[in-house]
Amino acid sequence: MHKIKFLILSFIFLCCINKVYSQENERYFYIKIGNVEGLYDTLNIKSIGKNKYLQVLNDFENKLKNYNNGYQDYYRNYFIYDFPRLGSKFKGKRLEVELYPKKYVSKKNRELKYYSIVPYGIKIYKIVYYFEAKEKENIFISESKSGITE
Repeated sequence: MHKIKFLILSFIFLCCINKVYSQENERYFYIKIGNVEGLYDTLNIKSIGKNKYLQVLNDFENKLKNYNNGYQDYYRNYFIYDFPRLGSKFKGKRLEVELYPKKYVSKKNRELKYYSIVPYGIKIYKIVYYFEAKEKENIFISESKSGITE
């Protein structure tokens, strides 16, 4: 009987601690750089620091202006990875950005900042930017047609 009470109290205690810490640690944050807006992922932010992360995002947006007018009509989801992709000629950290067309994000999802919820079959761009690479051609753009069904 005492073991069951102990387990129940332990479970309640752990749930309370988890609730307190989970409120402080949001994973995605809204960002607006110039005319574009999106969310950036903070999972790997400690590997380069917040100031360097924001600098990489600004550098990326400045370089992206040379491609299709900077994809102004798209919301962004930014992710930084501190390991290279398999089979890539580039080594080091990279920024991966997913672009979702603004015209297909519903008003409700726009208010909730759920930019990645678009109808199935919509063209989504994925951009990989090797920000530690010395080469000039360190941005790669690919597209897919896999939206998420609402």
